[in-house]
Amino acid sequence: MIFFFCPDCREELEAEDSIRGTRMKCPACAKEIEVPQASLKLTARSAKRAADDASEGPEESYQGGRFILVVLVAGLLGVLALGGVGYTLLKRERERAERAKPRCPSCDATGKVKCAVCGGRKTMACKECSGTGRRKNFRDQDEVCFACQGGVVNCRICDGRGEYGCSGCGGSGRLPEAPK
Repeated sequence: MIFFFCPDCREELEAEDSIRGTRMKCPACAKEIEVPQASLKLTARSAKRAADDASEGPEESYQGGRFILVVLVAGLLGVLALGGVGYTLLKRERERAERAKPRCPSCDATGKVKCAVCGGRKTMACKECSGTGRRKNFRDQDEVCFACQGGVVNCRICDGRGEYGCSGCGGSGRLPEAPK
């Protein structure tokens, strides 16, 4: 017996030794093929690979396309990895440069300054009732203050936060670089 592959459909075929070198129809694809003189003494997998290498069909161009796709994907992953590393290094360099700037003495490098009006208490006495929570209406009757409902209101300067951004450093805690 002789074992070989159809060059068109890659079907594994076998034939009698007596028909070596003659032509026959492939039972799978019905194309006329030549029976080789020698039998392939390879394993089925390596014989299929040898038949693939010997032919120049669409399978070969597909393999080339697959290789190109793999190279492109690997290149893209490499670029993404390098981009991530580059971003991390750039971020670290910016942080290092920011830490190298001198600390702001106005806010003690916090970026916030205590409100000068409320002293950080976040509230102040109501102007309508002078902080008592009660006021006289137009008929000179005593009533609950309409502005504060209890004598205190949020600080009008810091809007009840108790602090605001430092103007010396712009709220960063570090002095800006001097112009060169």
